[in-house]
Amino acid sequence: MAGPASTPDLQRELKNRAKAAKFRAKAASMRLKASQLEQKAARLKRRAEELDELAKGLDAGNPG
Repeated sequence: MAGPASTPDLQRELKNRAKAAKFRAKAASMRLKASQLEQKAARLKRRAEELDELAKGLDAGNPG
């Protein structure tokens, strides 16, 4: 079995490599999207904290 690989074996190998590359690209895309969502969540959290502080200030100024 030291000879060249048969055509079906080569086709299978190329197909498997293409699938693997596709999954690697999808994983990279998902990591990027996750990072973007984490950044957005952090911005929203900061904004919520700012609004909470503002609300506390308004409550202190207007009891009641």
